Amino acid sequence: MINVNSLFVPEPPWIIQTDMDDDIVLSELKKKYGEQVKKNYFVLNGNKMHDFDGLFTEFSIGLKFPDYFGRNFNALDECMADLEWLNLNTYIIFIKNASEILEKNTNRDFDALIKLLDNVAYEWSKPVKLGEEWDRDPVPFHVILQVTDQVKRDQEKRGRRGIKKRIVPIAV
Repeated sequence: MINVNSLFVPEPPWIIQTDMDDDIVLSELKKKYGEQVKKNYFVLNGNKMHDFDGLFTEFSIGLKFPDYFGRNFNALDECMADLEWLNLNTYIIFIKNASEILEKNTNRDFDALIKLLDNVAYEWSKPVKLGEEWDRDPVPFHVILQVTDQVKRDQEKRGRRGIKKRIVPIAV
């Protein structure tokens, strides 16, 4: 059983690791929060994100980025920190095959992505109270990275980077 309650609270850990399939996680979410939770749940596929072009395309399509998305890290950060076009009170992003993200790039690029996602989630967790129309309460924002145990073992044998220690395994 997954502890899905933490996904609806604007508190860390922002990035969570699991070996479960996205449909199982969604099923657990629906048991607790009903069918309407599907609108808060976005599934992206790491095997389409081997390089920056694939990464930006997958995020852009999956999160319905506006046409002005600039396809670079700064633009990704801006769009992820905005998401006004989705207008949701919780964001849960499940990335299947997460070990394949930026596998054609350096570990530093992957680390930069994780840091970006972590920072975006932190910003969403803070209320905005400026007396403006965009003011909001804290918003839960979590990223679930799917990495199977077999992939972790294979990466260790090959010396390839794995998912970093700051990413917390989801309770099963």
